[in-house]
Amino acid sequence: MDTLTTENRKHPVLLLDDDLNILHSMQRLFNNHPSVNLITTDSPKEAKDILNSKDISILVTDQRMPECSGTEMLECAKSHRP
Repeated sequence: MDTLTTENRKHPVLLLDDDLNILHSMQRLFNNHPSVNLITTDSPKEAKDILNSKDISILVTDQRMPECSGTEMLECAKSHRP
């Protein structure tokens, strides 16, 4: 018998976008998805902190942000969790 709860089987997905409307739209889209635990932030610094403290399965990032580019964020993620 499977002893894992549904919550334990959810994949942590980090979504980073400086546009709050995009974040809210994605939250509505994935709110009740059975296999996704969506974590959102509009701050690259907070995204880096999350990457350092949580085991993230997928990172989705905006490319054009004032503080850093999406490419820089993906490089950061790769260095922390190759």
